[in-house]
Amino acid sequence: MKIIKIIIFSLVLGFLLAAASLVYSKYVLFPDLEQTIYGFPLVWLFHQTNSIAGPVDKWYVQWSSLIIDFIFWLIISYIIIFVWNKYKLRKMD
Repeated sequence: MKIIKIIIFSLVLGFLLAAASLVYSKYVLFPDLEQTIYGFPLVWLFHQTNSIAGPVDKWYVQWSSLIIDFIFWLIISYIIIFVWNKYKLRKMD
């Protein structure tokens, strides 16, 4: 497999894995804050539903964590595709 194809597949798989990390959520409750946080391994999406001022419905994206999370999943996807490609080539021999 050419290196360009590996990079393109890694980018696509990294994006899909970063988007799939939104499945992981955690409900956080403090006396003056109620929110659900999304993202794995880094939290990068916040949904605030209650504050000390009363009910709210705000979504926050922490862009630096999103970029780091995408880079993490990009590296993982590159390793997966690289190992899969090596295994496939060995199997053909």
